[in-house]
Amino acid sequence: MWSLIRASRKLERALADVLADYELTPAQFTVLAHLGEAPSLTQADLARTTFERPRSTASLLRGLEDRHLIARSPARGRGNRQPFELTHHGRALLSSARPAVESTLDHRRYGLSSLEATFLNTTLQSILTNG
Repeated sequence: MWSLIRASRKLERALADVLADYELTPAQFTVLAHLGEAPSLTQADLARTTFERPRSTASLLRGLEDRHLIARSPARGRGNRQPFELTHHGRALLSSARPAVESTLDHRRYGLSSLEATFLNTTLQSILTNG
């Protein structure tokens, strides 16, 4: 499992280097990507899908809001969901950064065949689901 942790750190560093050009961190990009695929996620939803702690998620979302990349839906009554959505600027930045991220995470870059990449992804999904 140490190889998994080391590989994860190597990939995150490569991703951080690419995302620096867009003034994003991997965690920020992950939030934007999740909101791009599933609009109207709450802070709790985003904490679960990004594996961030709730306090870290709050800070992360506040930073993205301050940059006008995401926005909360209009305030509703107490205790009701208040989901986040991408702003126009957030959508544009996500679209701009996505090709560089996909290139960085391309399995061929790391010497994996399509079959190996599929097996690896399936194995990692099992860890995420069952761990």
